[in-house]
Amino acid sequence: MTVTATDLASRPGPRYRALADCLESAIRNAALQPGDRLPPQRDLAYDLAVTVGTVGRAYGLLLQRGLVRGEVGRGTYVLEPSDRPAMPAPLAVPTPAHDLAVNRPVSVPAQAEIFRILGEIATEAAALVPLLTYPPYAGHEPHRRALADWLRGFAGAVEPSRILPCQGTQNGMAAALATVTRPGDSLLVEALSYASNQGLAMRLGLKLLPVAADVEGALPASIDAQCRAHRPTAIVLSPDLQNPTLATASVARREAIIALARRHDFAIVEDAVYAPVAATGLPSFLELAPERTLLVTSTSKFLAPGLRFGCVVAPPSRMPALIGAQAHLAVGVSPLIAETFARLQRQGVLDEALTQQRAALARRRQVALDALTNLAVTSCANALHVLLDLPDGLDAATTVLRLANNGIHTTPLSVFAVGRTAVPPTLRLSLGAEPDEASLERCLTSLRDQLSERDTGHPVI
Repeated sequence: MTVTATDLASRPGPRYRALADCLESAIRNAALQPGDRLPPQRDLAYDLAVTVGTVGRAYGLLLQRGLVRGEVGRGTYVLEPSDRPAMPAPLAVPTPAHDLAVNRPVSVPAQAEIFRILGEIATEAAALVPLLTYPPYAGHEPHRRALADWLRGFAGAVEPSRILPCQGTQNGMAAALATVTRPGDSLLVEALSYASNQGLAMRLGLKLLPVAADVEGALPASIDAQCRAHRPTAIVLSPDLQNPTLATASVARREAIIALARRHDFAIVEDAVYAPVAATGLPSFLELAPERTLLVTSTSKFLAPGLRFGCVVAPPSRMPALIGAQAHLAVGVSPLIAETFARLQRQGVLDEALTQQRAALARRRQVALDALTNLAVTSCANALHVLLDLPDGLDAATTVLRLANNGIHTTPLSVFAVGRTAVPPTLRLSLGAEPDEASLERCLTSLRDQLSERDTGHPVI
């Protein structure tokens, strides 16, 4: 056999993935030839001093990567090069027309691990029956520990007792706002900010107060002025790759805002949904001001929005109210989904997904810059979208309609405006939904060509 225990020890990550990677290298380097039969799982497990389950998972990954085929009763065989893909194929997520409107992550190969883990859970049904009943409002302790391990990579060290599992960022934001505000309170938000957060705040009976911003996000002077005039209870901030502006706050800016929060005594709700993929290396508000920050995040922007799993991290004094809010809003998070997350974390899949997502976004960012050459484009590393300032003479509303009529869906910056905030004619173009880079290039090239044309037809009402 071409793989040894030493080979496995030299590779990072779980052993089953290391074994799969070793076997893939052997296949691609022709050490294993098309038609070769892989050793029986039990024999290879004995030779490498690993479990049969480890070998089974490795063979399963090779099947997913299209490198081998399994024949019932005969074994697992290496496929001909013409029958297998050059690289692991991501799952194809269907989207209507050309969707540049929704900030979906790129479909990456690590998504397939979700289904493998769901299958793994299914084989352990008897042991996991307790997960089928109502969960504790605060979630199960092992799942909170898994969240703490994950958060360490971008939000700092957090005690599991300060973490509340939630059903994605929006559920977490609802619980966080319900914890720190009451109907009628004033809430500060960036003048251009995520529309769903605005809608949620209004449903909670909050008065939205816009804060002016620059390339680093919310301006301290504007926050101070609003505090003096209205005495807000909290502020919602997205300091890493803010949606839609792409602003990232420096440490100095974060510290200046925290100083104002302490002076005027308001809470900070940190929308950190982009923080895992952003990888700015900057300290979170949670790290800098743990006594007044509630951080909300999820896996939606790098792994799978449909998983609907995330968390809120809060000061210990806020946890009873936070758990109570979640009990009323959602009862709790599905323990089966939480268990899936915990296994994804333990087996290194979340780190792998982040690495794949960043690499895919880097390629797509370059595709966008090349396709939209000579146009005014704002982009940032690891961002799920770019901003396109429309050429002179084009307004956003008409342009969005024209593009949609031609099968390209985009989002105007006006969607994110709070109150009477002035908005330039700019489109947010999301990079993740197109199935591949070639399709994204065709879509953006078509968009560019359409912008160069002037609409001479009658307006559509």
